[in-house]
Amino acid sequence: MPNPSNTTRCLLCDTRLVKNGKHPSGTQRWRCPTCGTSTVRKRADLTHQHQLDQFLTWLLGKATQPEITHTYTGRTFRRHTEWCWQISPSLPRVTTPARHVLIDGTWCQRRLNFHPVLPFET
Repeated sequence: MPNPSNTTRCLLCDTRLVKNGKHPSGTQRWRCPTCGTSTVRKRADLTHQHQLDQFLTWLLGKATQPEITHTYTGRTFRRHTEWCWQISPSLPRVTTPARHVLIDGTWCQRRLNFHPVLPFET
């Protein structure tokens, strides 16, 4: 069964919709020739991709949340991207042993504290 929220048929009278210009945000506007209702169809996949791009830009960059979105407050940004925290990255299994090991340490009050050991390839 097709998704009724992403078809080009009227949700009220099931008539085929016709294009009716663009919304100020740039999305296509649709109009029903029978009952006259107008609608804008949103694609969840594109919305989620845009939100994920904004989230990664904020997470890996130096900009604040309102600077990333240009229009949202920090609260709206957090609400739109809260699902991004549930993504767990899948890393490939390491099949070749590392030839070099990176060890990092910090001197604190005459004592050397070692940090995690990270293998790497050159």
